[in-house]
Amino acid sequence: MQDALFDQNIPKFSAAILAGGNNSRFNGINKSFLVVDNQYIIDRIIDVLKDIFSEIIIVSNNPEIYSEYKDFKVVTDYYQKIGPLGGIHTALKSAANPSVFIVSCDMPYLSNNMIIKQLDSHIKSGRDVTIPVIDGFLEPLHGIYNTAKLPELEKFIENTQKYKIIGFYDFIQVNYFNIFDTDLKNFTNINHPDDYEKLINNNI
Repeated sequence: MQDALFDQNIPKFSAAILAGGNNSRFNGINKSFLVVDNQYIIDRIIDVLKDIFSEIIIVSNNPEIYSEYKDFKVVTDYYQKIGPLGGIHTALKSAANPSVFIVSCDMPYLSNNMIIKQLDSHIKSGRDVTIPVIDGFLEPLHGIYNTAKLPELEKFIENTQKYKIIGFYDFIQVNYFNIFDTDLKNFTNINHPDDYEKLINNNI
């Protein structure tokens, strides 16, 4: 735990790994268990998160494949088949702390320092959500969300048919956290088998 960040009367944070996708592009192989540098991606992520957060949640609609992760809370989506928005909702509903760092399970190069900078920005902003911005594009699945906005999120889910994460941002206060070129590797994710091929061949 990074005590310097948490030694004042400020909100505590949980972390949640969203691992609920159907992985159709990977022939059903769960991206959490793709191997990078001889380690499952989810284990790489946990190694970073456990040094910062007192609570780590795994959100998956296949909880049985995480049976060995007994030190962590494994939960399934309350709202089924609505994509990552449902995972964010479940993470917020399951967290013991008032703010949650939410990350996708396919980001093998998370940075301890980057996360701490983002947490610090979130605290200082006083806003509901802190989202990285990379060349004008948002990265909602490396975001910090306040659980106090769970009612607004549930209302949004109940009243929308598009289930786009960024659509929810129209109803809350967002702190946009700018990312620079030197930090881009921290946000590498694996959306397609070609991305994985490039990564393991050191082309990313």
